[in-house]
Amino acid sequence: MVSASREIAAGPAEIFELIADPAVQPRWDGNDNLREAAPGQRVRRVGDVFAMTLTGGSVRENHVAEFEEGRRIAWNPAEPGQRPPDLTAGSISPTRT
Repeated sequence: MVSASREIAAGPAEIFELIADPAVQPRWDGNDNLREAAPGQRVRRVGDVFAMTLTGGSVRENHVAEFEEGRRIAWNPAEPGQRPPDLTAGSISPTRT
């Protein structure tokens, strides 16, 4: 498992919206492998599936495995029509400064 954390000068709700809306993920994701995601795929529950187009043109389906509005989201990326092998997760925790 790979893990990272970062303090950001924004509220948890604002940050969570960036994570839960695949259409904006290519703007902030540091992997530089995401080209685009169609609008209207905002994650709302476990079982949702959203599609991302990668920079090479292939499509990846992401199967939401964990979801707690405003706090936690996790998905399993997979080739279209395939069972997802991995888990990608993000948690939001406010800090006090």
